[in-house]
This record gives sequence, C-alpha cells and structure tokens, in this order.
Amino acid sequence: MTHRDEIRSKFFSTQTAVRLIALSSGFEVEVRQPTVGAQLDLIEQPDQKKRMLRVFVDNVFVPGTNEKVFEEGDYEAMMLIPASGDYQKIMTAMTELMDLNKATTDAAKNLGPTLA
Repeated sequence: MTHRDEIRSKFFSTQTAVRLIALSSGFEVEVRQPTVGAQLDLIEQPDQKKRMLRVFVDNVFVPGTNEKVFEEGDYEAMMLIPASGDYQKIMTAMTELMDLNKATTDAAKNLGPTLA
C-alpha cells in the first residue's frame, strides 16, 4: 500500500462525531454529525424552517441505533415547540458538530508553521 493509499484510507474511514444529549424527559438522543453531502443539501434548502426540520430528521437518533427520532410529519409540531430546553440542547450540539469555522481554526493550528 502506498503512502497516498494510506492517507486516502484514513481519510475515508473517519468516524462520524456523535453527541449524546440528555433530554428533560429523562431520555437521551444521539445527535450525529451530518455527512458532507447532507450538509451541502441543507445549505441548498432555501426555506429556513424546512432546513431546521431537516437537521432534526436527518441527525437525531435513538442512541446506539439507526432509528431516527423525528420524521417529515413532525414539521407542524416542531414549529410549535419552545425554542429553548431540549430544542436548544439539540441545536447547540448540532451547531458544534457542524462548526466549520472552529474546524478550520483547529486544523490551521495543527498545521504548524507555514512555508513562505
């Protein structure tokens, strides 16, 4: 295996970041980092309300499973919940998992000195 192949193998085998969030009900949900494709799809969604629902539908799971907690039909109910508490916990976790500015800053710190 060449060095290039090793780099590619490591790059494409990167694990999805996950956060367990304890809800006020006593249950936990698993919030998963979206894939590059899913993140680009979110950016292309012009309707902000539908974009927010997509974040919940696509990235919130029953812990340790591939079972999604929310579904498309939850749109109306989602629009009526308070923008605090459990909603805020999930959105904060998702924002941290999708934080491109932080990821870019962290990557730059890890590069070391640049060549002039």
